[in-house]
Amino acid sequence: MKYLSVFFILFLFSCQQNRFYVNVENEGDSELNNYPVTISWDKLPEKIKNGDFVIKKNDSIISFQIDDIDNDGNPDEIFLLLDLNPHEKVKLEFISDQKNEKNKVERVANVRFGEVNPPYREISSFKRVTAKDPVTSTQLFLMEGIGWENDNVAFRNYYDQRNGMDIFGKRVSDMVLDSVGIQGTNYHKLADWGMDILHVGSSLGAGAIAFEINDTIYPIRNLDDSYYHLISDGPLRAMFKLEHKNVKISDRKYNIDQIISIYGGTYFYTDKVVVEGLKGDEKLVTGIVNLHSDSLYIDDSNNKFINYYTHSVQAMDTTYLGMGVMVANDLHPEVLPEDIKTKGIEATYFIAMEFDKNNTASYRFYSGWERTDKNFKNRKYFAELMKSDADLFSTPIKIR
Repeated sequence: MKYLSVFFILFLFSCQQNRFYVNVENEGDSELNNYPVTISWDKLPEKIKNGDFVIKKNDSIISFQIDDIDNDGNPDEIFLLLDLNPHEKVKLEFISDQKNEKNKVERVANVRFGEVNPPYREISSFKRVTAKDPVTSTQLFLMEGIGWENDNVAFRNYYDQRNGMDIFGKRVSDMVLDSVGIQGTNYHKLADWGMDILHVGSSLGAGAIAFEINDTIYPIRNLDDSYYHLISDGPLRAMFKLEHKNVKISDRKYNIDQIISIYGGTYFYTDKVVVEGLKGDEKLVTGIVNLHSDSLYIDDSNNKFINYYTHSVQAMDTTYLGMGVMVANDLHPEVLPEDIKTKGIEATYFIAMEFDKNNTASYRFYSGWERTDKNFKNRKYFAELMKSDADLFSTPIKIR
């Protein structure tokens, strides 16, 4: 995630008042809602870092969270969400919490990786199981693996050798995954909160990854040396890492990290993929299952991002479901032929992208279910959601 990659940063600090200012400007003509901003912890003055503080915008406290991204026990980033009018300039004031105003944050993002038996203990780090079918993962984990959600959508990863991606459709804004899959419940049947809505099979499902090498697609599966690490469990942004070591593809071997994140108010998760061992002829491939879809739509109207999406009666309860992938133009994305040679992948629309100079590629995967918002029954509504996000992430922002 490169929320501040285009920012010019100049920080102002008054030691006498224990205050620290960040001036944010929307330079575009579009209104920005729920814009993600990260601020490096090491830019904060010691008097702020060493005590409790609040962040204010126009004298009103705004929510934020502090994340330890590299899991070394020390803070790395402050994360917050901003609304900005066209060409609006705002001053964020970091101030010591001398009035005990506190940073009260409503939870809108959550990661859940729990043991299947009571008391359903939360797992923060674990090696992937070696089974290639759901029997073992069902016996060990709630939801067969890792679930992550925000107030609109939820997803899961099968934490076995399938390494598949699935969708939980939500009907409520509450964080529900802490109770999904516990004894006496069945997430395959429609409940008040929602249900499992996607049939994945041997496809790439809801954005699983693969490599394209020499006109053949290799799924990132059969991972004997793979690990889960929790990075942040909300309340605004949830994040975790899937660390795949010594991944064997053909006669090659790679180390692959997937850094998956979600934050409140959106309909997507982000997957940032970092690879060691690239030879230069590989492309990252992700995809959308097409078991119940006959069309892949492409929107290239934005000059920085391309949107690929499907929309039809694709949910398991025979309701409408839109699924989409957003990729930056800089990664030169393309749709691969459906009949391209694969090593065990079926029923998938394939989207390939290049790696950047840091051996990194990333994309956003979208889900819009009719029971979450009845407007998702309309294809144009789902398409406009993705287009609006592409415009949002293309809008120039400056922090002075």
